[in-house]
Amino acid sequence: MSSFEIGKLAQVIHVTGELDAADAWYQDVFGGEQFYRGYSPYEMRDASLLAIGDFVIEPMAPAATEGADQMPVGRFFHRFGAHLHSIAVNVKGIPELCEHLQANDIRVVGPGGSDPKNQGRDDVQSIYTHPKDTHCLIEFVDFGGEVMAQSPRLDPDWDADRWRTEHPLGFSGASHITVLVRDLERATGFFGGVLGSRVFHEAATNNRGCASRFLMLGNETVVEIAQPIDGDSRAGRDLTANGEIVHSITLRVAELAAATAYLTEKGVGLVDRTDHTVVLDPADCFGAVIEITDALLPNDPRVC
Repeated sequence: MSSFEIGKLAQVIHVTGELDAADAWYQDVFGGEQFYRGYSPYEMRDASLLAIGDFVIEPMAPAATEGADQMPVGRFFHRFGAHLHSIAVNVKGIPELCEHLQANDIRVVGPGGSDPKNQGRDDVQSIYTHPKDTHCLIEFVDFGGEVMAQSPRLDPDWDADRWRTEHPLGFSGASHITVLVRDLERATGFFGGVLGSRVFHEAATNNRGCASRFLMLGNETVVEIAQPIDGDSRAGRDLTANGEIVHSITLRVAELAAATAYLTEKGVGLVDRTDHTVVLDPADCFGAVIEITDALLPNDPRVC
């Protein structure tokens, strides 16, 4: 494991058919600061990157280009519609990680589904796992990549805390990313055994009707692997319809009541509530399941 190092979250990808509208929504509701907007000829997709404090979201859409529907993003949109797509994390040592994953029978591809073996070893800047091998699609991005170098998070004067102190949502950081799995033990074997993630909390039943485990992926990203035990729950329906997939993102806020009042004022519906967590209506979030919470995760190593 010492030949590569998994670091910070790069972004969570949200595939939509309405990129301009999703861009504007993330900026309006969350105060997102866009630092990239572009087209990838390798993937035939348009995308943007928006920083929300120390969290980055990447709305993405198949490009209006002939053949885009046959590329990975186009195929995903045709199969799943508007939905959270994948997790991207920064890594030092992409070639070593690629070899490590392949040695563990994890299928990986380069941009646009290309074969990393067709690139020079030092030219491999990003790789994507096969979601059937890793329970969701994960992108590993080189720390020194061209797009990541534009991230305002790398600016020594970047002040992520102003989203908590100055923005009406009171956003204080990403809590976790939820990945739906069919077999909790098998998923733990991948995230723990292959990627070296450590389980720091588990729940026999959570507010989504799932058995779940929380793991650190790299040095700041918490992934919740969640196995639905209630097939009629939102998570259970998502797993039945779409298989193992990135289900939701949970964002932490300073005061839940103030945040929900702000979201209601912005016209964002709230569909599920507990004492400490609210689920935003996916119909108002371009298909994404976004939760807000004022609770800290038990034993969270980021705050312990």
